[in-house]
Amino acid sequence: MPKSRPKSSGHIAVSQSCEPEAIKRYRGRHMAWLLQSFLFFTFFFLYLWLYVDIKLIYHGAGIITNFPVFYKGWTFFLPFLSYPGGPVEYLSAFLSQLFYYSWAGALIITVQAWLMCLCLDYLLKSANSLRIHLICYALPILLLVLYTQYTYYFVTTMAFLTALLTACLYLKITLSRTTNFSCVSFFLILSVILYYLAGGAFLLFAVICAFYELIFRSRWKISLFYLLSAGAIPYILGVLIFHISIIDAFSNLLPFTWKILKYEARKRALAIVYVLYLLPPSTLLVFGLWGVLGKRLHFAQNRSGGKSAKKHRKKFSNLPVFSWYSCSPKLKCVVELLLLLAITGGSVFFSRNDNLRTRFKVDYYAYHKKWPELLTSARQYPTDPFIAHAVNRALYHTGRLGYNMFFWPQHPDYLFLSDKKYKWSYWQIIDVFLDIGVVNIAENALTECLEGLGARPMVLKRLALINMVKGNLGSAKIYRCAQQDSF
Repeated sequence: MPKSRPKSSGHIAVSQSCEPEAIKRYRGRHMAWLLQSFLFFTFFFLYLWLYVDIKLIYHGAGIITNFPVFYKGWTFFLPFLSYPGGPVEYLSAFLSQLFYYSWAGALIITVQAWLMCLCLDYLLKSANSLRIHLICYALPILLLVLYTQYTYYFVTTMAFLTALLTACLYLKITLSRTTNFSCVSFFLILSVILYYLAGGAFLLFAVICAFYELIFRSRWKISLFYLLSAGAIPYILGVLIFHISIIDAFSNLLPFTWKILKYEARKRALAIVYVLYLLPPSTLLVFGLWGVLGKRLHFAQNRSGGKSAKKHRKKFSNLPVFSWYSCSPKLKCVVELLLLLAITGGSVFFSRNDNLRTRFKVDYYAYHKKWPELLTSARQYPTDPFIAHAVNRALYHTGRLGYNMFFWPQHPDYLFLSDKKYKWSYWQIIDVFLDIGVVNIAENALTECLEGLGARPMVLKRLALINMVKGNLGSAKIYRCAQQDSF
């Protein structure tokens, strides 16, 4: 009677021949995804560095009023430890100073966007939605559109990233722990740490964890407990322990904080930040429900059995959508990359604001007295009042005001921005007051800027200069020391 050994050896030979092929296919797909991410974020970095020019956001042009200041030493650091969200605010203020160099600021934002992409990818893997790979780039695209609008929400997006990283850490830790007590314990520990670090961004973490427990682990009691904790933890820690207001306890570092909504200048492109915050939980919810529905349909199809079920499976496997996933990983990567770049290019193209970009560039050149560059940039939008005002200054300093003034659009309000609608435009008019020697009026305008824009080094430097001119050497020394202590 023949033995079963040859059959067994043949089976082993088949397994050994198939295993390297599977590993090779997995490595090819993994390398294709790495190449796709590398190329996408390379273009991401170059666009921020060369086109958006992050140093313009650092400059602010008198439009960005919430750019943080940063001072060296414990006196500046310790207050950030006294309230929830302070550590992330301190870190964001430090990293924001690197926006002074466009390449460094673009690199920081690119790393931030890359981490967001990885976090959303991990959430989708937890939702068993591996085929929807391009959705992971939605967060970087939104971030790119946000900076195309020349706004500053870096603190808010840092809090958002901290909440995403903590949510991924929770899923990683509780993956091998199925007991309710261990999951709840880790959730509470991470919640306390996250709330202290990122303030109100803890609410995003709680919602993501609640959705995950409800949809993928079917533990509605734990999900309900997490949602209740989203209201209890900020009140206990924020109001009762740190003694902050109930509004700050729930909204600090979130897009709907009063620090943003109270000021009209800080609400530009705020809807994009709302979408940024809503995308991870909504994506987890939609694809999670999609996965649950797909499993039920698959189970019902298997129960029906018979030739009809096999016929339908064969029919759907021949559709272009399914044949797409059976093609070469390299070809798939190239097509996805082209589609991704097309979506990204279309998003930034239709959301860009060339007038605002020109205004930032012109104001930057005016501050640094780069008059030829100013006149070259101003030709794109010469009728903008602020750009026309800067053009007249450039013509004056280059000795061409009497010759070329009327080659440019003019208006009686352009020279001194004297119309009532420019009443609070102190930033643009300060240097004109200094040029014509109206020192007291310039000092008043700088004091208003100090109140509205904060103790920016550019404001402190001019205040020190004015007090030196007026002979107030004590005040000049204070402003000068404050400027030198800033990062």
